[in-house]
Amino acid sequence: MQIDLEQPGDVDLYELVTHVVMPRPIAWVSSLGPGELVNLAPFSYFGVVSDDPIVLMLSIGRRRGEHKDTARNLLTQGEAVIHMVEAALLEPMLQSSKELPPSESEIDYVGLLTVPSTRVCPPRLERASVALECRLDRHIELGPEATDLFLLRAVYAHMKDAALIDGMPDPQRLGVVGKLGGNDYAITDRIRTLKRR
Repeated sequence: MQIDLEQPGDVDLYELVTHVVMPRPIAWVSSLGPGELVNLAPFSYFGVVSDDPIVLMLSIGRRRGEHKDTARNLLTQGEAVIHMVEAALLEPMLQSSKELPPSESEIDYVGLLTVPSTRVCPPRLERASVALECRLDRHIELGPEATDLFLLRAVYAHMKDAALIDGMPDPQRLGVVGKLGGNDYAITDRIRTLKRR
């Protein structure tokens, strides 16, 4: 099968790319909205683009032409906390993806506790084993329907000792969750270790 991606015809490009680029890490993002309301939402268009400084890429599509809550909060407040989704938090993460009015908090909806962050205003999830406090570096609009691309500089890391081996997060201890196509997810419970030659 071959597809001209500049003239795809009836091909659903979202379905195609999410079934080709997988697994994708999930950024579970807490941010602050109007009145200090805590917003929490997962995004799988996410990755690392630099290690010194640590800069993360977060892409957020618009809903019916409007900014989603996380994008609006990043544009107005410039701060967020990105949590890595681990197997023990898969169900609450799924629940937090429900579309709620901006006046309601996903934190309250899923019943999670937060704790204060160290360098940014949005709080972090108490149960998350890995969380990165981030500040907005830059924002870029992409495509005819304006996808919001954010480059976020990580300024502080929180990592629970139980999730670490030799001071680094261990994928098997965490059971890190990745997004596949459709409604499928992968968990890092089967790992092969190979040395570069």
